[in-house]
Amino acid sequence: MSGRTAEPRAEAAEAETAPVLLGTLDDTLEEAGFASGGVEGLALRLAQAAVAGGPVLVVEGFLLNSEAGRQVLCDTADRLSPFHALARQGFLTVLRRGSSLAEVPERAAPSVPKFARLVAAPDWPEARRRIARAEKLLEGAEALAPWPRRDVGDAFRRLVADLAARPEAQAAALRRLPPGRLQRLIEAFAAAPPGLAARSAFQAAAEAVLGPGPEAAAERQEAMRLAAETYHLALAGCLACEGRPLRVETRFSPAYSPLLAPPVQVAGSGRWRVPMLRLPAGRLRREGGRWWARLDAVVAPDGPIAPLKRRYLLAREAFLAAPSDAAAKALAEAAGDYAAALAALFGAGRKDFTDTLAYEAGSGMALDAAAGGAGQAAIALGLVGGGLLSLGAAPLFAVGGAVAGVLVSRALRGVLRQRFVLRPQEYLSPEAVDAELFRRLGEDAFAALPLRPEAVERLFAPLPERH
Repeated sequence: MSGRTAEPRAEAAEAETAPVLLGTLDDTLEEAGFASGGVEGLALRLAQAAVAGGPVLVVEGFLLNSEAGRQVLCDTADRLSPFHALARQGFLTVLRRGSSLAEVPERAAPSVPKFARLVAAPDWPEARRRIARAEKLLEGAEALAPWPRRDVGDAFRRLVADLAARPEAQAAALRRLPPGRLQRLIEAFAAAPPGLAARSAFQAAAEAVLGPGPEAAAERQEAMRLAAETYHLALAGCLACEGRPLRVETRFSPAYSPLLAPPVQVAGSGRWRVPMLRLPAGRLRREGGRWWARLDAVVAPDGPIAPLKRRYLLAREAFLAAPSDAAAKALAEAAGDYAAALAALFGAGRKDFTDTLAYEAGSGMALDAAAGGAGQAAIALGLVGGGLLSLGAAPLFAVGGAVAGVLVSRALRGVLRQRFVLRPQEYLSPEAVDAELFRRLGEDAFAALPLRPEAVERLFAPLPERH
């Protein structure tokens, strides 16, 4: 099977080292119907990223506004999650506005209603003291990174304006919010008075346009999901403008396809079965905190497991960028060695840490499967926070004479890690691929995708920097 002509190992190295901005750790998304799993779910997601992914960035707002986020942040002994263990090793970094995490809600309260409610709560003084203690540990571990110099609210508004200028994207991007109502929402947001932060103003506009009643609940949730997606991409774009490359994990929709890296083009056909690392979530649920400290050894950059993990991540990225027999063999060997090291560290079996990816593309059998039933074909890969979550059936379907596919998992309602198209001579536009994927995947799919540099430059570079 022939792939792209670009050097896959160089691309793999860049993908492996770029952190993932975990936009899906978001209190607004929780309120909009995305299941968070509470503290346990957050712990498992961080552990999964540690085992099978690269470094992660966490936004301060989630840690302060979400009950689970505050518990994990203040759990400095790592009884509930590996949050501080990962921070100590430089694997997890918190993006912070200003010089004090504990002061963020107080400074932002006038323009962000959720922060206003937080600081008005009777238990805020004690919560503030606990946050300040946790922040000192993060500072000691150098696990805090500055907020981007460009205003994320300005970037949010640019993205909404860009969406407003593309009616076809509006029609494709939403499921439960009619395009006409979305247009009125965009207009109400553009006319919002100053004072509220951009994301809060968007949500206020949604409540005003859609109404407060239960009959509009689904539409309000859809608007909140769009607001979250817009915010995550705005933040990621501002960071990328400062030379901080990253993937951004957020809700997947075609709303901002021009900002995302285009699908991979793959020619030919092939079929492989290769091992992939996974997290034994059941064992972690039973054994809990006993495992968290051991994750230090998994993410420690100078530890004995580090070379094995890096080799696995490089081999995985190289295979996904250009599948071949040689790439599959290299991935199988790297996955086996890394799984054996993990099994020894955690006192488990090698099979506890491996799953099988059945990768199939371009064959007549795949096309036949795509044409029938629910469009389910090959087994494919799902990643969250840069790490393998689990395996599930993935759509592989024919559209307009070409074939488009997605590597996705059913767990957490789907996490899209890579889009690809076959037969480059019949290449679909990225917007058309994403619109069709969104239609088939459902409204709750997540994505962890890189940004397109030229789109970042066009949208965000003109914004003024704050000093």
